Amino acid sequence: MTYGDRILWDIGPDYQSSKCILIWGANPRHTRPAAMRDINVGRSRGAKVIWIDPRPPEQVDRLNRSLPVADLWLRVRPGTDAALALAMIHILIEENLFDREFVEQWCTGFEHLKVHVKKYTPEMAEDITWIPKEQILEAARLFGGTKPSCIHTRLGTGSQQINATQTMRAISILLAISGNLDVPGGNLLNDPLGEFKTPNDLALTLRAAPDVEARRIGARDFPFLSGPREYSRFAFPQAHMPSALRAMIQGKIKALYIPGSNFVVMEGNSRMVWEALNQLDFLVVADFFLTPTAELADLVLPAAHWLETEAPMRAYQIMGPSKYNCILATRKVVEPRGECWDDRKIVIELAKRMGVDIPWHSVEDVNDWQLESLGVKFKEIQDKSNQMISFPIRYKKYEEKGFATPSGKVELRSNILEELGYPPFPDFEEPPQSPVSTPELFAQYPMILIQHRNIIYMHSEFRQVHSFRKKQPDPVIEINQKTASDLGIGDGEWMWIERPGFQERVRGRARYVDGLHPRVVSIMVGWWFPERPGPEHGAFESNINTIISNDPPYDPINGNHQARAILCRIGKVEQSAG
Repeated sequence: MTYGDRILWDIGPDYQSSKCILIWGANPRHTRPAAMRDINVGRSRGAKVIWIDPRPPEQVDRLNRSLPVADLWLRVRPGTDAALALAMIHILIEENLFDREFVEQWCTGFEHLKVHVKKYTPEMAEDITWIPKEQILEAARLFGGTKPSCIHTRLGTGSQQINATQTMRAISILLAISGNLDVPGGNLLNDPLGEFKTPNDLALTLRAAPDVEARRIGARDFPFLSGPREYSRFAFPQAHMPSALRAMIQGKIKALYIPGSNFVVMEGNSRMVWEALNQLDFLVVADFFLTPTAELADLVLPAAHWLETEAPMRAYQIMGPSKYNCILATRKVVEPRGECWDDRKIVIELAKRMGVDIPWHSVEDVNDWQLESLGVKFKEIQDKSNQMISFPIRYKKYEEKGFATPSGKVELRSNILEELGYPPFPDFEEPPQSPVSTPELFAQYPMILIQHRNIIYMHSEFRQVHSFRKKQPDPVIEINQKTASDLGIGDGEWMWIERPGFQERVRGRARYVDGLHPRVVSIMVGWWFPERPGPEHGAFESNINTIISNDPPYDPINGNHQARAILCRIGKVEQSAG
């Protein structure tokens, strides 16, 4: 909506050449280890690191023990990132730290933006975010006054909240007006020369007829989920998940195919997901293991492991300046065992039997199709040194044809959003449950709940791997030591979390974290217990999605429900109950 392209927030930052790296709502050491490696390379070359997160950055990074993880940590109140971003934009404009030449030549709506952010003063942001205004000023000046700078942001900021879309708009605007878009050391845009067709291109190639898409659940309320055809490059066609679950319960959706997803554990309101899947006439799951989701299936298809498949992929984990423009052709280590199939083969063969007109007859056809615009075949790349082709990195690509927005420029004021009836500029919106929006509820549920991941696990995967469980055997709830001590919760002891509207509590072992706000707790996501009896396998005992509502309000643009920055209360699990 802002740049006319999908900026690569997690693999696009040119960390190694940057002088200031802003990590916002993310923990790359645990979620993007290769990115953390490159961040450390940038640090070793003198880059400063700003860390914005309710959770403190880890004090020692194993990849580079001689460097602290961050130079400046802003402990933001969960759910208030938009206010912080808008305040930083305000400071850049007021203190003339923005890139005037880039803004004048390549941005639209700057004069209106200047008026719009006038109210987002550091003082206002301090009241909202709980960050001292001096720190907000320091961060904005460091980011805006250092060239080049880049931003790494992930789900903690850009998803799972009802103001996520406009929050990401604000961060996108901050990056653009600072002059760090598609420059060495900044955030790089996709390069068509080094790009190949992605799964999103595949989805758009197979788009249904307009009358069918109009019936997609949620399409009328959240058009960007289905993607208006004139803006198809901005959307990944999909249904609105909470509405789709209700449709399953009501019998409006009768069958579902789930490849490689432990849906019960990883979707909000897990009990509702369980009920919805049980209501289906026919459920098919493709997976490696009998997860709680697979246990409910009428048919479980054995999926091929990634070491048994071959696919072209844009590679990140390549050291050196070519890493953003590399394409790898993976090679099978072993042939698929037994009846295991590549997920793509399952879908292609199913499409053939359903009479769907698709342009491929095999997985090999798909691999070559993805590389079609590059004039090379998949097997040709496999035969090359390192099974890889690369392209020179090009910067400031917008100077050739402009930006792929209606105006041809970076749209600080979004024509697309305005045309569809949404606010053209981002604003801060208080979370639906918070000390400010629901003070009476906050008196009863005085903690703010967030979530985190651990490098040992990926979402709900690997809990059945003994060596992993040995390192991290139990779910963890991070908590401020004083808060825990006041409630009699010792470090490592079992504690519970409960939320308004839910009868159940979820449990985890307390872990004292210095610096965590006394009113904030963070729980590790994705927990189930493969060793427990099926079909549930303990899917509701320590899984935070058990007590996360997927009811309205939703993000008005993309339909997100609030899954972070939500109110809860906590207590100690008594030994007799534990």
